[in-house]
Amino acid sequence: MKNNILQRIMCLSIAILLLSLPITSYAQSSNSKIVNIEYFDDGSRLVTEITEQSSLTRASSSKTGNKTFTYEDSNGNAEWSITLKGTFTYTGSSATCTSSSVSYNIYDSSWKCTSATAAKSGRNAKGSFTMKKYFGIIVSKTIEKDMNISCSNSGTLS
Repeated sequence: MKNNILQRIMCLSIAILLLSLPITSYAQSSNSKIVNIEYFDDGSRLVTEITEQSSLTRASSSKTGNKTFTYEDSNGNAEWSITLKGTFTYTGSSATCTSSSVSYNIYDSSWKCTSATAAKSGRNAKGSFTMKKYFGIIVSKTIEKDMNISCSNSGTLS
C-alpha cells in the first residue's frame, strides 16, 4: 500500500514538473522580404531586406529580426552588406527590444566601414552606419544610413 502511494506521488510530481516547463517551438525557416531598393545615379543600388525567426512560449513570444542593407554595383555584384539584428519579446499587449547588434561584411576592398552602432529603445532596435569607398586616399562615395527594426504588440516586424 505504501509503495503504491509513493508511486502515485512520484508520477504526480513528474507530471507537474513537466507541465510547468515552458514549451518552446522554433520556426523551421525564416521569413525574408525585400522592403526597399534605393537606386543611385551610377546604376548601383542599396537593397534592404528583413528576415525574421520566431519562438513561442506559454507566457510570451520572442522574435529575432535582421534588417540587412546590401550595396550592389551596376552589374548586381554585392560590394558590402551590413545587418542590424534585434531580438524582441511580445505578449499581444506589449513589445520590448531585448538586444540589438550590428555586423557587416566587405566584399570589395575599396570600401571601408567607418562607423557602425547599435542600440535598443522600447520596442525598437536602432543602428546607424557609414560606409566609404576609397580611390587611394580619396573618398569617392559615402553612404550613411540610420537603421531601425520595430516590433508590434502582436510580433510584426517592420
